Amino acid sequence: MKLFLRELPEPVVPFAQYDSFIQAARLLKVSEAEGVSRLAHLLKQLPEMNFNLLKFLSRFLFEVQLQAGANRMTADNLATVFGPNVMRPVTESPLNIMETTALIQRLTCTLITEQDALFPPDTALTDTSDLIELDSNSGAVTVATPTWPTNYDMSDVEASVSSRSDSPQHRMSVYDNVPVTES
Repeated sequence: MKLFLRELPEPVVPFAQYDSFIQAARLLKVSEAEGVSRLAHLLKQLPEMNFNLLKFLSRFLFEVQLQAGANRMTADNLATVFGPNVMRPVTESPLNIMETTALIQRLTCTLITEQDALFPPDTALTDTSDLIELDSNSGAVTVATPTWPTNYDMSDVEASVSSRSDSPQHRMSVYDNVPVTES
C-alpha cells in the first residue's frame, strides 16, 4: 500500500494544496481544535477521488492502530510510515524534509485518530432504521439483511486504466499481454 501511494504521479494531497495542509499542521501544534477544523475545511476542497482514498486510508489505519498491542503500530507509528507517502512537495530537498517531517507526521496522525470527525459516515450506507421491523402482535423484532447496490458501472474506470500508456511496467498485470480467446 505504501508503495502504491508513493508511486502515484501526484500524492493523495495534491501538490497545489500541500502548503495549505502544512499550515493546518502548524495550526494543530498551536490549537488542536482549530487545526482539526481547518483540516476538515481543507479535506472538503480535495478532489473527490483523493478525498475518498484518504478517507478509506484513514479509516483502515485507524483499524490497524486498534490492534497496536499485537502489531505495535500505533497511530504515531503509522503516521510516520504513511505520512510522507500521502503528502509531499513537488521537489524534495533535505532542508524541506527536515522542516516538514514532524508536521506531516502530526497531520497524518490526526487524520487517523480523528477520522470519525474528519470523514463522517455516509448516512446512505449506515442508516439501518428501515431494516428493523417490530411485529405489533407478538412484539418480535426482526432485522432484515441490508442489500448493497450491485449496478456499479465501471466501464469508464476500465477504459481509463486500459488506455494509460504511462503506467510503469512493474504495475502492469502479468495477464496484460495474454490474448483473449472467444469461447
